[in-house]
Amino acid sequence: MSPALPQPPTIGPIDDPLSYPGDISEKNFLLAGSWLYKLRPIRQRRIGQWMLRVDGGPLGVSGERNAPISRLSLALLALNAAHMNARFPVLAIGSNASPLQLFNKLETGPASSIVPVTRCTVRGISVGRSAHISNPGYIPNIPISVENSTIETHVLWLDRYQLEEIGSTEPNYDLVCVSGERYPLVLDSKDSIRLYSLYRGKWDALKLVDDSIESGEETQRETYGKLVLQQWFRELVNSSEIE
Repeated sequence: MSPALPQPPTIGPIDDPLSYPGDISEKNFLLAGSWLYKLRPIRQRRIGQWMLRVDGGPLGVSGERNAPISRLSLALLALNAAHMNARFPVLAIGSNASPLQLFNKLETGPASSIVPVTRCTVRGISVGRSAHISNPGYIPNIPISVENSTIETHVLWLDRYQLEEIGSTEPNYDLVCVSGERYPLVLDSKDSIRLYSLYRGKWDALKLVDDSIESGEETQRETYGKLVLQQWFRELVNSSEIE
């Protein structure tokens, strides 16, 4: 069966900052509340025509196994969720690509927690660390422009209510539109996205050793390990502890 997020959810980056960005799926999936359905891309077909196997959860009958494969568009209709034409592609850099983090951000608000999430390859963008510490205590990732760089990440397909809900959790970012000509984005189906959005950091990228940008591929422990070597950071932490 597809993995269901436990109820209540297990600890993620919000409760365990050192685990940031959380467990990132290597698959395309549909988040349907606390349930994950794997999506199978169809080459050169729109995402609504991608296939998923209904093997339980809100789309399945209790106890049913190996149910017939269904299209994503039909699944969204059955879940009374916004169809793909009413959704906006948002590049996920960091914990927003984690099913658990995404679930936690949407479960308590008015927006639906039904979100298609698709893998992608992006050129011209890399991942750095933001020059700030989030309220939970992790140093989040931010997208940075790097010529000839290629990364693999995910796209969230959000309706307008989900955009508002996710945006309310991103006070240190600005949502900006990105041209697919400047930063080409290709899905597993080999389709290109001409226009998409991403959350651009407000505080620039963290630079520590030799004025180089810290990579988002490092663990939180590695990044903090470099920070504690900085005199200004040790003084800042000590001051905070005294206060």
